[in-house]
Amino acid sequence: MDFKNKTIVVLDVSQLPPPEPFLKIMDTLIKLKDNEVLKVLHRREPFPLYEELKKIGFNYYTKKINDQKFEIYIYKK
Repeated sequence: MDFKNKTIVVLDVSQLPPPEPFLKIMDTLIKLKDNEVLKVLHRREPFPLYEELKKIGFNYYTKKINDQKFEIYIYKK
């Protein structure tokens, strides 16, 4: 993905127990500006999050680094 001209906001939820990652991500998205992309560092692929993102008008791109490290880029449609 190319996020030129976008500001990357990094959120590391990789050490948080459920459901904290989901809650922190949703709280951060409320504050996300149109020119920002949220980069989430997570220990697993958060499938429940993806469905919610679709419902509230966000796109996402997931990059698997290894079995316990994922980067999820979330941005407004």
